Amino acid sequence: MIYFYGLCFLLSTLLLIWFISFNEQHCLKHMFIVLFTTISSGGYFAFILSTNLNEALLANKIFYVGGAYLPMAIFFITCEVSHVKVYKWISILACVIQTVIYGLVFTTGFTEIYYKSVDFAIINGVPTLIKVYGPLHFLYNISLYGYLIGSIVVALVNAKKKEVNLHNVYRMVGSALLSGIIYFTQKALKLQYDLMPLVFVIEVVLIYMPIIKSHVFSIAENASNQFKSFGTDGFIEFDVLFKYMEADEYIINIFPELKNQRANKRLKVDDSLFFQTVYPLMLENKDNKSTGLLGTRVFSKDNKHYEARVVSVRYQGIKIGYLIQVQDVTDKENNLHSVERYNEDLKRVVELRTSEVYEIRDKTLLAFAQMVESRDLSTGGHIKRTAAVVKVFTEQLIADDYGLSKYFLYNVVRGAAMHDIGKISVDDKVLRKQGKYTDEEYNEMKKHSAAGAEIIEKVLKGIEKDDFVRTVSNIAHYHHEKVDGSGYPCGLTGENIPVEARIMALADVFDALVSKRCYKEAFSFDKAFLIIEESKGTHFDDKLTEEFMKCRPVLETLYSDTNFSEV
Repeated sequence: MIYFYGLCFLLSTLLLIWFISFNEQHCLKHMFIVLFTTISSGGYFAFILSTNLNEALLANKIFYVGGAYLPMAIFFITCEVSHVKVYKWISILACVIQTVIYGLVFTTGFTEIYYKSVDFAIINGVPTLIKVYGPLHFLYNISLYGYLIGSIVVALVNAKKKEVNLHNVYRMVGSALLSGIIYFTQKALKLQYDLMPLVFVIEVVLIYMPIIKSHVFSIAENASNQFKSFGTDGFIEFDVLFKYMEADEYIINIFPELKNQRANKRLKVDDSLFFQTVYPLMLENKDNKSTGLLGTRVFSKDNKHYEARVVSVRYQGIKIGYLIQVQDVTDKENNLHSVERYNEDLKRVVELRTSEVYEIRDKTLLAFAQMVESRDLSTGGHIKRTAAVVKVFTEQLIADDYGLSKYFLYNVVRGAAMHDIGKISVDDKVLRKQGKYTDEEYNEMKKHSAAGAEIIEKVLKGIEKDDFVRTVSNIAHYHHEKVDGSGYPCGLTGENIPVEARIMALADVFDALVSKRCYKEAFSFDKAFLIIEESKGTHFDDKLTEEFMKCRPVLETLYSDTNFSEV
């Protein structure tokens, strides 16, 4: 028996050390349970080592700590697990009564109110107290069985509550029944040795599990520990296996589907708001090993906006569940949406104003080019028509995914009107001549290409983007080059000619062919496209010519419009 009581004392001492060392959130009730168990186990161990009446009586007074206070502590923990509020005055009164009962033990040897007589004997090597109970000893039995029966009744009656964890209730009821049955059995059988030390240790293990879970998964506790800085509104908790633990009234009002959910049970997934918004947020973070905040999500209900935040709940460094905070962020979201709407409106205004600026700029460039063209009596309307042809041509290149960016081709279309800007530097006698040029006059006319590039660089540099200036300059400078090297002003060949200039060359020649000039009549579309096709590889780029030929139906329709052809 020495080893039995010694083992019980050792186990209870280890539980006490573990509780003090590793439990970060101490609670007085919880501490008393473990402490009373250790003291009582120590008393039983001291009793088995006693050799006389005085030692045995002292040991009896020590282990009576458990008998007097543990049933009361178990009752209070049962109320806590069963979500039953115990008023402070009831707790104080209960402590006073149990202290009085415990005090009666100390009257042994002085009065006969608790024990009429006590004798010490060693029977079969086991110390034994032969006791004759006094008139007030019944108070101990009443308190013992009163608390045990009270614990069972409280647990069973409140088990119907949805927020009550049935597993914890079963543990509490089992603990109370175990204590009562063993105490009654050993009294009825008049066993020489006492099994209560082992019962106390078992009770601590049985009770402490629900204590830990109810304490860790306490909304009030977690609200203060996890979200001190968040200004929270409501909470809901799940364990690591996604079993529903608890939710406050604020959450229930938002998600009424949780109202009838049983604690410590996995929820049945449906199409309600909770399973569409908050529940997936928790599942998405099940493998997230981070501590603290794991993820957030904003959702709406009844014209209100809420933000859900999921936090990892840890106990002694081990992840044991999730705490989800739900906060009303309606004002914040409305302000955000107002800012977003303002930004969208501002963006539209900026885009409109930018578009207007671009339109004014392009019209200014076109007017400048037309002013230059007005000096040339042989090419009226050429600028507008070639710009339109280039637009049709670039749209075909985009449709066929030719490999040139839309932004680049947009610049080519804008720059097309500037291709003959250099003619402003040509002498009026040459520019306004009707009829064919002499060789000397033709050489003078050819200077407009290089002059155009120089004018564009000087006029547009610093006003337009560099890539646009470069594109327009290349168009003006090289649109008379030919891929076989026979063009002017530089005699460039093949791909050495910028692609924008090769595009412009096709549009420029096509309009010259199908338009009436002072020195020729307009060619038919058949003849014009035949000339262009025959010039492939000499004057024009092979691939670009093939693409240009695809534009024939659109160009014929365009030039068939009297208003367009007479521009």
